Amino acid sequence: MDHRDPSSGLRGGQMMSSNLPKMGFPYDEMKLTTLFSHPAYRDGDIVVDCESVRKVLGEPFRFQGHELLRPFIYNSVVTSIDGKIAFLDAPEGPLIASKNHYDPTGALTDWWLLNLLRSSADAILFGANTLRSEPTATGHIYDQTLEDARIAKGLSPVPINVIPTLDGTDIPFDHKEFACGEIPVVFYTVLNALDRLKEHFPDMVVLGPYGSPDEVTFDDFVVDPAQKYAMICGHGHLPDPHIAMRMLHKMGIKRLLVESPMMTHLFLEERLMDELFINISCLYVGGDALSIGKRGNSFTSKVHPHTELIHLSMHSPHFMYTRHRLME
Repeated sequence: MDHRDPSSGLRGGQMMSSNLPKMGFPYDEMKLTTLFSHPAYRDGDIVVDCESVRKVLGEPFRFQGHELLRPFIYNSVVTSIDGKIAFLDAPEGPLIASKNHYDPTGALTDWWLLNLLRSSADAILFGANTLRSEPTATGHIYDQTLEDARIAKGLSPVPINVIPTLDGTDIPFDHKEFACGEIPVVFYTVLNALDRLKEHFPDMVVLGPYGSPDEVTFDDFVVDPAQKYAMICGHGHLPDPHIAMRMLHKMGIKRLLVESPMMTHLFLEERLMDELFINISCLYVGGDALSIGKRGNSFTSKVHPHTELIHLSMHSPHFMYTRHRLME
């Protein structure tokens, strides 16, 4: 396998910024007030530290590590006060934040925090539905200061984008995500999808199939943003998340951001989630609108995950930002 040399993409010893779209943020107006902070919140390593982060958060952004043979996994979601993540009549997820008419800057802060979580991650995972509903959006960092801080830590400008698919039929292959040449893409899938994926990416690098995490034996390598990869996770019709996480670990992924509500629920079921970032937009939706785990199986009264709040902040009485860690 001919993988990209880690030194490529460097200029004068420095990693180059991406050419993907950026936007400005009013950091002084987005400043958050901390309401609660657990001692564990300050125990981790500094992951992102720059002037914009200190203006909004008041301190550097930290994560704890672990010794498991998988990435440290966390999510990002914004919900209404009744736990809904989308409106029935307009299912785009960001609207739960942007339709908060009492705190539009709080909604912008929610978007910036997602970019902060992206800048902290080696890889981000989101579903094909996101690509279909947002044809011009890509999984990169829209704040130049956060991308620069990421590069200063020795990370690539754009996190690896991990996209799950069962058979490849749900992937919009004409999306900018695949055409721009700056976004490293890894499909998280099974053998059923391989022929269709190779129709569009004939030079795709295939990893696997592997039948268990312990079978994952390929050599470590640097992911090439111009190359597409497929992780074949198991021999069945459904990709095995434990195999996938071991493969990402072998690819050098220390932190994985999960942006898919469905995959968040799956990872909670599989006891793979480490932290939850849940922002609360103070509006009410009700009814049969989508919630995080609506399309999955409910936990029971006897068996269900518990969390511990490790940080709580607010922008105004209309927008709050919570960080939880999963209990053993």
